[in-house]
Amino acid sequence: FKMDFDCGRMGNLEGVFIADTEDVEYLVNNKISVYFGEVLGKHSEISGCVAESEIKQITTDENVIKIVEEYGLNSGYNPLEYTLCTSETEDVPDNGVDWDDCMVQDYIDFKRKGIIPDFYKEEYEVWLKNNNQK
Repeated sequence: FKMDFDCGRMGNLEGVFIADTEDVEYLVNNKISVYFGEVLGKHSEISGCVAESEIKQITTDENVIKIVEEYGLNSGYNPLEYTLCTSETEDVPDNGVDWDDCMVQDYIDFKRKGIIPDFYKEEYEVWLKNNNQK
């Protein structure tokens, strides 16, 4: 995928990365907000939803993907590897997981596949027990 995320007058964040097509579609279609941090200078605090027009699939050719992986040709920003911005994302569950502390990929894995981030499994189990959700 190639991303060109518009940050207004501050600039753009660009990246070329490998990701699961369904994960990127989920990111865009569910308006999941990404917190990139102060990536454009002190006090820049960049966050927002990646629009469909800001990200495009370059290829699904397995040979190309293998070469990109083998030679580390990913570059720039991958929105799935940044923190979830819970204040700007709808439908963030209250389930014992501090989603503010999780990557966007962790959140998508939970929403799409029910996978709890490893470092929050204990807290999630406690939440389930306390809320009789088992």
